[in-house]
Amino acid sequence: MFTKEDYKKYFEQLAGIERLMIYLVRDMLLLIEDEGLKDTLSRIASDEVRHYEYVKQLFDSLLLGGEQDKRQFVRRHSLGRMKIKVVGKDIIFDAYCANISQTGVCIEFEGGKAPEGDLELWIEFFDKQEPQHHFGRIVWSAQIDPELSVGKINYKGGLEFQEKAAYYENNFKKS
Repeated sequence: MFTKEDYKKYFEQLAGIERLMIYLVRDMLLLIEDEGLKDTLSRIASDEVRHYEYVKQLFDSLLLGGEQDKRQFVRRHSLGRMKIKVVGKDIIFDAYCANISQTGVCIEFEGGKAPEGDLELWIEFFDKQEPQHHFGRIVWSAQIDPELSVGKINYKGGLEFQEKAAYYENNFKKS
């Protein structure tokens, strides 16, 4: 019989698989010129987003049982592609946005240790939101549990904005 922790781990892995599928299909769309194929892949990407939303709803309602997130600012599960540049250096780092709040962003990436120091970042959201440009710092990073790691994404981290995320100022409320 599965415990609550077993279900939590299962749904976290399932959410990771759905996010990876979204990332992969979105990356493929950048490489393809055939409009018919692009249309089909766009529909697949929309399906994957819908699957991800179902998994998040199940996780939140069944496993959290109405528990509130204890964060100061609400976060939104806004998936997107990111470019991160170390300020003053020729280091550019690719990552994905998993969620965002008024004060920071949760990133997922391939490889090892996240860059240190002052960072400049650009976020291009998959859901057609206006792109964002910020400055910030990585405040934590960790390897994803190998049992939960899917495909090329094997690290996650938290990036705190150095300036207020003006675009979200009116869209987030303190909890």
